[in-house]
Amino acid sequence: MKNLYMSILLEDATTAEDVVQIINSGDVCEGIEGIEFTAEQLAGEYAFNAAKQSDYGAEECKLEAHLEFIRDLGADFDLESALDHAMLFVSACVDE
Repeated sequence: MKNLYMSILLEDATTAEDVVQIINSGDVCEGIEGIEFTAEQLAGEYAFNAAKQSDYGAEECKLEAHLEFIRDLGADFDLESALDHAMLFVSACVDE
C-alpha cells in the first residue's frame, strides 16, 4: 500500500477559502522530510476530511461534491486525480 501523508497546512486551514489558497499555491513542500503535495493530493485530502467531518459518509459521490465545492470557489486541480486520492484515504480507513 502507498504511504499517505496528511498536510499540516490543510489541518491549520480554517475556511474553504484558505483551502483554495493552499491548493492554488502550487506544489507544497512541508516538514523536515520535505514531503511534496500536489494540488490533487491536497484537494483529495480536503474532500476526505470534509466528508469525515460532515458525517454524511465518504462515498465517491459525496467526495466528488466536496471537490466540486472547492472548485467552484476557484481551486485549480484535476478532479479525477483528486477523487482518486480521496478514495485512497477511504480505503486506508477501511483497511485498518
